[in-house]
Amino acid sequence: MTGVSALRETYDLHVALVDLPNIWRRIQLPSDMLLADLHATLQIAFDWDDQHLHFFERSGTRYGIPDDDDRRVHDQSGVRLSTLISEVAETLHYVYDFGDWWDHRVELVAKCVFMAGDAQPRCVDGGDAGPPEDCGGPPGYRRLIAVLADRQHADYAATVEWLNGFYFPQHFDAGDVNRRFARFLGRGRRHASQQRKP
Repeated sequence: MTGVSALRETYDLHVALVDLPNIWRRIQLPSDMLLADLHATLQIAFDWDDQHLHFFERSGTRYGIPDDDDRRVHDQSGVRLSTLISEVAETLHYVYDFGDWWDHRVELVAKCVFMAGDAQPRCVDGGDAGPPEDCGGPPGYRRLIAVLADRQHADYAATVEWLNGFYFPQHFDAGDVNRRFARFLGRGRRHASQQRKP
């Protein structure tokens, strides 16, 4: 991660999809993490593909990648998580994909003294697989789950084919998330400054 703060702590965050609270992650990470790094962390934690725009929102102010079409979004560059939340029980929102509108509620549930080895995010718990990209937001996800649960459904075969047969809604493994953290965050992240489609 880029730079450090003199008042660095380890934050314990609970992150859940607002409309699908059974999909959640518990993540420990540095309090002074840049929002661009937090974006990359959440993409990996929920198994998103970083194909779309995003923003963080706290007290009505949005931070993300500046967009000439939406001047409500402030540049996230240089903004650290600890400037948005610093006390236990404070929250912010992370919205990914303005079409599907995946709204994540991020709550600071605990904080402790930063220790050596805490620089890389660590997933300690969670529930259910993240929704597939471009499935239609929460309503589309619920329909997809209903289709997958009924092999006699007229759309079952087409849905399985669209998913390439590799989606298991109730699967979650913190170890898998941490291995992805090590692989993608440990040796250079995807650049959050790259333009994404809305």
